[in-house]
Amino acid sequence: MPDKDLSFWAGIVATLREHGLIMMMTFILYYMRIQLYGNGRTWKAELLEATIGTVLIMMTAKGLQAMDINEGWTWGASIFIGLIGIDKAREFIERWATRRFS
Repeated sequence: MPDKDLSFWAGIVATLREHGLIMMMTFILYYMRIQLYGNGRTWKAELLEATIGTVLIMMTAKGLQAMDINEGWTWGASIFIGLIGIDKAREFIERWATRRFS
């Protein structure tokens, strides 16, 4: 359980301390993109999608960095996902996986 392991929460706090500003900016930009291209979603759905998008972008960047990929490419991939949105990124990944593994 994460609530019994203090290293889990220490990692969360360290990540927020190190990347808090960029995560906040990502959330704001992602929410603005949803407002611009959203199709009548409720405000709760918009906030949830912006939060999930922010976490997805940060996880993508950190995951690619962990694989020792150039930092420019990691942030470029993250920005690309942020610009096209979660729905389009999911469709793209599903098409790629179907082609690759079928």
